Amino acid sequence: MHDGLQPAAWHELFVATATAAAALLGLIFVAISLHMREIETRPTLRLRARLNLQALGSVLTVSLAALLPGQGPRWLGVELLAISFAYLGLVAVGCLRTAREIHGLPADVRFRVLLQNSVLILQVAASVSLMTGRGPGLYLEAPMVLLALPVTIFNAWNIVFARELREP
Repeated sequence: MHDGLQPAAWHELFVATATAAAALLGLIFVAISLHMREIETRPTLRLRARLNLQALGSVLTVSLAALLPGQGPRWLGVELLAISFAYLGLVAVGCLRTAREIHGLPADVRFRVLLQNSVLILQVAASVSLMTGRGPGLYLEAPMVLLALPVTIFNAWNIVFARELREP
């Protein structure tokens, strides 16, 4: 069995991503609290903040699941699949609530949500690979957790300095 199918071989990566995700979650909470009124009154900005928190929460959850001691690849695959579906459900709920509130999501918001969450396909593929004991396994998960961090940093910047906050 190669490293992609051995969760223990990925210990350091998941420790690092869990630490980074937890730190970024705290920073985003601070950014949101600095602009609480503005975020409350602007549904698309609130959705952006929500999706950022959910993405970092997902990275943190995936990392912690991968760090469970003595866990085999099959169970980790099941956990990653469950995390994927839970995350997608939360994204869908947030988007639907925002769409109802503003009578449809603008095209740029739909595009950003789709683009940001398209890497989730890799997590589902990693889950299947781990559960079947074939294929690249966690090598498919690595881009998901590694891309989520810079994307959420960029999005955090866009929450603090959102164009919606500059408009009267």
